Amino acid sequence: MSAPSVPGWLPPAATGRRRAGAPQPSHRKPVRSRWLIWALAVGLLASTVVVGAVRWVAVPDEESFVVRSGQEFVLGGEPFRFVGFNLYDAAATSGYSCRPATMMSDAQLVQALSWAKEEAGASVIRFWAYQSYTRSATDFSGVDRVVAAARENGLKVLPVLDDGPGDCSGVPGRFPKADLDGGKWYETGYRQVRPPATLSYRDYVAEIVAHYRDDPTILGWSMMNEAETWERDAQGRSVVVDFARDVGSVIRVHDPRH
Repeated sequence: MSAPSVPGWLPPAATGRRRAGAPQPSHRKPVRSRWLIWALAVGLLASTVVVGAVRWVAVPDEESFVVRSGQEFVLGGEPFRFVGFNLYDAAATSGYSCRPATMMSDAQLVQALSWAKEEAGASVIRFWAYQSYTRSATDFSGVDRVVAAARENGLKVLPVLDDGPGDCSGVPGRFPKADLDGGKWYETGYRQVRPPATLSYRDYVAEIVAHYRDDPTILGWSMMNEAETWERDAQGRSVVVDFARDVGSVIRVHDPRH
């Protein structure tokens, strides 16, 4: 099955139109007042444009978020059952790619998502959104373009926040979390900064989920890809249990929508 040809894609250009023939006041306002009003207007416009370039700013329709009802996902009041499609390196950019050969242009990404939906029947795209892909939450452009392309195709996304086996998480070489810090990564290591990252895993989670909290394109958050360890707590449970509870609480505080 071959993927359809999709022309290059660009976001719709923002257009504006000046109002012609507006009535003019019969008296002159003080120059200081006019400049103050103009400065406020420009400031508000500038802040909207800057914010709009990196995150969802429209007031979201609550019905467009996937929510949980009992043991089911619900979207728009109806049960939401989905087909997932794993496109792990979708957020790759010239700044970082897990494997450069898999990096896609904007047009190729849109084409891939369109194919996943139309030919594979996908409704959710899973991809890696590790610190390495966002420069430790300082550059979300790679994730932004995945979210935008998914929205354009009517898809939801499931970003994955780190890798258990240590693949492509920004640390040179391959270091499984189960082997780091004497096997204690899921107990204490995730709270510590490990260069070249500049945030601990826990702090990074807080940053990225807060950044996208108002975007209904996000289905939810996958805390870890392939979280595995033999470490057990005093009750004999996997230490991943308390790790997940703690990180889940961080997500809930900073992003109660997802």
